[in-house]
Amino acid sequence: MKIRKKGNRIYVGNIPGSMSKEEIKKTFEEQGKIKEIDIKYNRNSNGTNYAFIEYEDYQSAEKTILKRNGQRLKGYMLKVEYSIDKNNKDGELGTDVNGIRTLKNRSKYRVVVKNFPKKIHLGSVKTFLTKAGKVIYTHFENGITIAEFENKEGMLRAVNTLDRIAYNSRRKVYVRVIKDLPFDDSDADDMPLHIPSRTFMHV
Repeated sequence: MKIRKKGNRIYVGNIPGSMSKEEIKKTFEEQGKIKEIDIKYNRNSNGTNYAFIEYEDYQSAEKTILKRNGQRLKGYMLKVEYSIDKNNKDGELGTDVNGIRTLKNRSKYRVVVKNFPKKIHLGSVKTFLTKAGKVIYTHFENGITIAEFENKEGMLRAVNTLDRIAYNSRRKVYVRVIKDLPFDDSDADDMPLHIPSRTFMHV
């Protein structure tokens, strides 16, 4: 059976309009060597730009998504996720040798959870998230988790009930929603996000 690689091309939204191409490249080269960068200028109503960045390898793309998505840069919250190749109409990439799911059959009901302890067991992360609904995919690295729910209800429940909950009395977990869809020039605005009032619970 032929095994395909993960994607090494990503979409980056909400790039501050004041950043030059050199600044953008320098920022995103921290995760790996960039093969190509295509910046779309003056496309967003809020004055930000967006870009498609292709890395030399898929590991660099994955690291960038984990580190940069949801990160604030000069006052703007970055949106970083995989870009689906236009030549691949179904957006399928298959699975890697470890059985880890890539873009094939991925759910668009996706959240990012930050501030978990870096050495927490993945099972504990899944247990926490399944309070909201069925989780079909998780990736955990350095305290950041990307998770996908089976349906929209689970994703929204995670945002509305798990956001800003204190983990182990000291750790605060922040859930953010990512729209996991292919991007083109007509889809560049940021996704509205409901943030509940700050509350803390022990989980």
